[in-house]
Amino acid sequence: MLAQSDIYIVHMDLSACPKPSPATTVGMPQSFLLYWDSFRATTASTSSSNLLCTYSNVIHGFSARLSPSELKALKNSPGFNTSIRDVPVKSESFKDDGMTEIPSRWTGQCINGTNFDSSKCNKKLIGARFYNKGLIANGPNVTISMNSTRDTDGHGTHTSSTAAGNYVEGASFFSYARGTASGMAPRAHVAMYKPLWEESGYSSDIIAAIDQAILDGVDVMSLSFGLDGLPLYEDPVTIATFAAMEKGIFYRFLSRK
Repeated sequence: MLAQSDIYIVHMDLSACPKPSPATTVGMPQSFLLYWDSFRATTASTSSSNLLCTYSNVIHGFSARLSPSELKALKNSPGFNTSIRDVPVKSESFKDDGMTEIPSRWTGQCINGTNFDSSKCNKKLIGARFYNKGLIANGPNVTISMNSTRDTDGHGTHTSSTAAGNYVEGASFFSYARGTASGMAPRAHVAMYKPLWEESGYSSDIIAAIDQAILDGVDVMSLSFGLDGLPLYEDPVTIATFAAMEKGIFYRFLSRK
């Protein structure tokens, strides 16, 4: 049975890494690639070991998936400074401290996907769904990098926490203006619906998300996007949100202020 591998962020001494040839213009990342190739060649690396990223500005080093024996060998290799096991980034804005029970009329779900399962939901985050049938139909060969409700660029986390983030004590801007931060409605429950992707996004998926949100029982919709170049009577998202309004749901478009 193979030992469990983990992802590590590895800090290196650049001066001890192999020097790229003069013809190479990549610079520091190339040094780390050469170092990695040399390391793989001198260790019994498994097929699960792989280099993820190289870093040349914030740190000198790289991130990689390593088994315990590979990590031990790496620590004994020239140029190694230190390593830190990769950890998920969680937002304190979605903790459920002080939250009331989930309303009995709520019928939403937390759908499992890449790097996300229903255990991530609580009395604050009470729903998580994602929609990509339109994306896949329009691009059958598309490779979805994060096939789940999980945020990949911080935009969804930012906008939803601005609207309804829970109280976070000790928030600051580089230690300035320290205090308690919250969204506009810190005790509101949150349900996330993800119809837009790094790869692209289609209105068919957006209105599917809105349709389901109405069925689930939301009271407010906060949408941080908009379609350009369409009159309102032909805009499928505008038509969908108008239907939501007719059912007593308040909505706002943050990109159409």
